[in-house]
Amino acid sequence: MIRRLLALACGLGAVALLVRAGSGQSNRSATVTIGISDSYGHPVKACSVKEFVSWGAGDKAGADFATRFQSLSANGIPLSLYRLVLQCADHGLFGPFWVSVDRSDESVAIGLWLHKGSYFTGGLPRLTVSTAPVSSSDNAGEQLKMLPVFVTDEKTETEPVNASGTSEFYDITPGTYVLVLVRDGRTLCANAVNVFGWQARLALTENASGCTVTPIENVTIYQH
Repeated sequence: MIRRLLALACGLGAVALLVRAGSGQSNRSATVTIGISDSYGHPVKACSVKEFVSWGAGDKAGADFATRFQSLSANGIPLSLYRLVLQCADHGLFGPFWVSVDRSDESVAIGLWLHKGSYFTGGLPRLTVSTAPVSSSDNAGEQLKMLPVFVTDEKTETEPVNASGTSEFYDITPGTYVLVLVRDGRTLCANAVNVFGWQARLALTENASGCTVTPIENVTIYQH
């Protein structure tokens, strides 16, 4: 499961994640299907395509194909790069997302951050991780990475493990993450966690087989 989440976390970026289907042979048009989830991977309903504008060359450049979408699926979409804007009931507009349509059957996975508002912590970290090494050696050369799994445009946060075995994250937002412990460029372990709210805390204990996560406050272990 962790490997699948790592692959998904690395795939979601400024360009929407594309799940390939079909033979791979390019046709002149495509069927495009969009799947939408929140920052914890839960499906988001009542969303529609507000804009699907071609940024490619040729006579379709600048054309908006949003009206072709019914229930987040559309046929006859020319192969091109598109600017996607979504409108979701009770949540407003999201985007733009950049979608490359270059196959006859294109599935697009979009992760949305729905919890809009202020997460100012007064200078305190949003997440604190306490790391206990496998032996009495110190934490020299260790880093912790928080890789967002479901939100399309969220960035990976990386913080060093200090001399007291603590890492503090100030910019992450609530959602599902893969927490990766790295020492001198080598991955020691990876664990999936849900972060809720701010001033979240967890303990990470290294052992011979990897690491054990112990939630302390506003954190749970991800259950698929």
